[in-house]
Amino acid sequence: MNGKVIPVYVLTGFLGSGKTTLLNRILEDLKGKGLKPAILLNEVGDVNVEGQLVEQDIPMAEVLGGCICCTSRGDLGLELVQLAQDQPDVIWIESTGVAQPLDIMDGVTEASLYAKLELKNVVTVVDGRHLLDRLRIGTGKTFKLMKEQIRAANILVLNKTDLVREDDILELRDALTDWNPHARIVLTSRSNLDPAILYAEYRNIRHNIQHIEAHVHNELCQLEHGHEHHHDHDRSALHDHVNVVTYFFKGNVDSVAFESFLKGLPDEIYRAKGIVTFQDTASLFLFQYAYREIDFLRITPQKSVNNVAVFIGEGFSESELLNQLEQLDSKFERKEKANLMKCVRVVTNEQLNQAFDIRVEVFVKEQGVPRELEMDEYDESPESCHHFIVLKDELPIAAGRWKPFEDGVAKMQRIAVLKPFRGMGAGMFLLRGMEEDAKQSGYGASVLDAQCTAETFYSKLGYVTESEEPFLDANIMHVRMRKSL
Repeated sequence: MNGKVIPVYVLTGFLGSGKTTLLNRILEDLKGKGLKPAILLNEVGDVNVEGQLVEQDIPMAEVLGGCICCTSRGDLGLELVQLAQDQPDVIWIESTGVAQPLDIMDGVTEASLYAKLELKNVVTVVDGRHLLDRLRIGTGKTFKLMKEQIRAANILVLNKTDLVREDDILELRDALTDWNPHARIVLTSRSNLDPAILYAEYRNIRHNIQHIEAHVHNELCQLEHGHEHHHDHDRSALHDHVNVVTYFFKGNVDSVAFESFLKGLPDEIYRAKGIVTFQDTASLFLFQYAYREIDFLRITPQKSVNNVAVFIGEGFSESELLNQLEQLDSKFERKEKANLMKCVRVVTNEQLNQAFDIRVEVFVKEQGVPRELEMDEYDESPESCHHFIVLKDELPIAAGRWKPFEDGVAKMQRIAVLKPFRGMGAGMFLLRGMEEDAKQSGYGASVLDAQCTAETFYSKLGYVTESEEPFLDANIMHVRMRKSL
């Protein structure tokens, strides 16, 4: 990919198809090969979530507040020319999920008049399950836009094949071949593929443009007028129905409330993403929402980022959505004032008995763990282990302990929160206190055996599951998790 002419690749696909996941794999591959990429990211919102996570040494341009092929199209050529001045080995363009690749292709070829750029491949990522649903419906602007994105590509990545049946995959392949018989089709799950496929020489995409333009023109005529003779069209007609809401959080967000909020989003919102800091953890998380699927990824950005969320859909109430987001923000502010808690090390027998009372209430009475299994030799005295309790208004509401496990590793155990006080951050507060104590004692890592129902909670606090299979402990399924302190 070295040389005087810089190759340009376009990455497109409808919202939530897996473009960003694939782009991350591409960048990792280029970095591993010692090559210098540059990227141009486009977002219809006022902030580019993915752009905040790109490593600082990668030349990057952003086109925000509109789709490249519509209101922001004029910026594409200028940004490409500027990126070319950094002399990267390759430029990747990731377009917004509602962009039409033909206009992007035109923009790249126009930019080549002012910089030594050559458009190589157009890669369209297709969400298999979403396309299958649209095939069943067979109409609508979203379906038309997806077809155009598919027709414009010379590489089709049929993604999320693990979420559809084998006979459905055959139906999807037939549809892709029918709409674009010249493209190579690659089946993937989680956008996992050999990046070399994307750089191979395929049929020159320019040979397809007139054929694709004819399809798009014909369908636009039918869509707008029901006949095929009017020629004054704006391609943005395919996605002028898309609504975008960008919200900047004032503070941290309660993780339980936020996840519940995402699960309750209306069907008209089909994509959301952003970066949030949760009240019950100091870590940053990238969240992705697409067609009722939610994913959280703990991140460590190399530069300052915003706590922000972008919502994309059609026909939903923006005012109602903003009201819900404001309530999440204000809920945190109210809880922050109300939850004045302190985590204290157990040093007296009275405090130890308070810890026992909490554990008996949660583990023995609620979960049915035999008392003789709950209590052991580490509970004989305050000095037998590192016991902690959380006090709220001097009332004990949570308890736990940690003990040496391996060389340099502490084990967190018996973490319990009384039922009336759950969802207030007490568990996080307790665990943070024990982790800090272990760290001050010279331990560099911690492990815990989490009940499977609490695995997601601990993962948000930075713990990673290391056991291959769940295991039974006190008749409850657990997983072993680990975290660096």
